[in-house]
Amino acid sequence: MVFAPRTAGRERLLVAGYGKDPEPLVETQEETTTPATPLGTGEVAFVMGSPPNQTIAVATIAGGRIVRRVEGTKGKSIQ
Repeated sequence: MVFAPRTAGRERLLVAGYGKDPEPLVETQEETTTPATPLGTGEVAFVMGSPPNQTIAVATIAGGRIVRRVEGTKGKSIQ
């Protein structure tokens, strides 16, 4: 399960498996938030950054590594 609680004024996507404590989806200083959606079985697309410089990023679920950012989305309204 992936969810985005707001803590200390910023959102951060967390991932939690059955019986496991939640942990950050990716290790970054940038905000990571919803909307988010699974891509296949091992990746998730989500919103990264703070307005007005948000972009769509894709990360691996298992490793929490950002594998790409979707070109052309930076600074666009993402809902």
